[in-house]
Amino acid sequence: MADGSTYIAPTDFAPEEAEAWRGVLLRAADEMDRRGLAKGTQCDAKGRVCLAGALNFVAFGDFSYRNPLQDLEAYQRLQKYLRTLPGDVSHVPGSWNNEPHRTKAECVAALRNCANQGR
Repeated sequence: MADGSTYIAPTDFAPEEAEAWRGVLLRAADEMDRRGLAKGTQCDAKGRVCLAGALNFVAFGDFSYRNPLQDLEAYQRLQKYLRTLPGDVSHVPGSWNNEPHRTKAECVAALRNCANQGR
């Protein structure tokens, strides 16, 4: 990749990862943790990513808005997870990510907690 990152296709998950959507979420969390949190864009000039950008990069290898992100099971599960959080929050990952008070730690935790639900 141009930014020095290595794209790992969803088919490259370890055999014990029976539910690939969990791996997508965990890798997206790692990507955001490493890069930092972007707001209002999938990937900013400093390489930071938003929730959608991290999922797009892990699942599709780029930050294109043309990718079928809403069809991705990991994205759908993250939306459902965000609905379970207390308070009046958006369940749309991009809007939730972009709330002014939202932190990288909260976004990374949401990805990881969603991936680990039901385990």
